Amino acid sequence: SGAETSWGLYVDAQSGSGTANYGAYIGTNVGIGTSTPAYNLSVVGTLNTTGAATFGSTMVITTSLTTPIVYGGSAASSTLSLRSTSGTGTTDAIIFGVGTDGGTEAARIISSGNVGIGTSTPAYNLSLVGTFNGTGAATLGSTLAVTGGTTLSGNVGIGTATVPTVASLVVYSGNVGIGTITPTQL
Repeated sequence: SGAETSWGLYVDAQSGSGTANYGAYIGTNVGIGTSTPAYNLSVVGTLNTTGAATFGSTMVITTSLTTPIVYGGSAASSTLSLRSTSGTGTTDAIIFGVGTDGGTEAARIISSGNVGIGTSTPAYNLSLVGTFNGTGAATLGSTLAVTGGTTLSGNVGIGTATVPTVASLVVYSGNVGIGTITPTQL
């Protein structure tokens, strides 16, 4: 006699060819952990897959958790990848939505890699529309262009990495213009 194996349901893949060659065909909703499945496949409990999950339409993940968390993996060097397309996309984006049903766009990364906060069409590596507040040091490796009415408070140093210690505007090199954008002298 062989070893006894008990299954609630066992379906073996069928061999052969043809379009109606199913291991199993179920013409209605299937429930795992529920006797009242609301969808083609309803799972109540933990779902684990060791392979990829492929969705032919929009993937919607809903949860009753107050603070859902998505992990990239369990190792210290794991990576979580968010990809807007698996093919060749030129106008794709990753949109971060907040509020009711994520209806308010908080940020967007477009296919060029530009990031927008307050704009859905970021033209620069970081495009920010609206007011921002920064604390701490800011280092710029290129030209700083300021447009519009600008108020600088505190100590400002121009042409040096050292900010003056007294309230002042210090120009270490270059010309200063008041009322002109092309100054000719200090």
